[in-house]
Amino acid sequence: MVYLNIGSNLGQGLSNIDKAVKTIEAKFGVPLIISKPYYSLPWGYLSGNSYTNIGVAFDIFVEDPEQLLRQLLDIQFQICPQSHRNASGGYVDRVIDIDLIAIDDAVIDTPTLTLPHPRMHLREFVLVPMEEIAPEWRHPTLKLTCAQMLAALERDKESKVGNVQSENDESDFGNAQKGDNDESNNGNVQNENDEANEQDKHTGGRKESKKDMKEYGQNNPNEQNGHNDHKDAQDFQNLNDTNDVRESNNVNDAQ
Repeated sequence: MVYLNIGSNLGQGLSNIDKAVKTIEAKFGVPLIISKPYYSLPWGYLSGNSYTNIGVAFDIFVEDPEQLLRQLLDIQFQICPQSHRNASGGYVDRVIDIDLIAIDDAVIDTPTLTLPHPRMHLREFVLVPMEEIAPEWRHPTLKLTCAQMLAALERDKESKVGNVQSENDESDFGNAQKGDNDESNNGNVQNENDEANEQDKHTGGRKESKKDMKEYGQNNPNEQNGHNDHKDAQDFQNLNDTNDVRESNNVNDAQ
């Protein structure tokens, strides 16, 4: 059994695919098993044109797989000779694309042909149509059915989404932590500024008080004299104390 995938994202997709199907039937003279159309965004490059793909199976004896590939490429070229790659080797939109996916359970690896198709397990647009027409087929090296490969592909997508979400959460947490630290630092700076302002108030108050007292003394001679009187009285008291000690020492000495 030969398994193909036929796709188009330029012009009338279903019409282009139908032309390819009829040409293949005429070329090999056998009926084709055809899946429902599968619609998807381009795979491996960006484009505003979505794809329509179908899975195809037909039963013929294949003596030379590479000759079969050449026959399919000839049909593709007859419908549209446009290259499927740009000058840089990247994918481009196409009127028709015929891919040879598998021949029974054959494993082939030559410079011109690899079977099963080396990227089939990564492409939903291949696996979904093929699972419809060949649910029992199993990949000869992966040992998986199309349904199992689809499930694995879905798990891989969920894992990647989870990793991205985890990275975003960690980034958000780091930003939130940074924000908290910034707020804390701002709060500490504000507290230090408040304390400094409060200290300046007290210091300024003391300076202002001393200034006021000085100015008050200069403007009030009586108060200034009173201060001097107090100093004279203190000096007097110190002198009396000194005299008392001196006299006491003299008495003791006399004894």
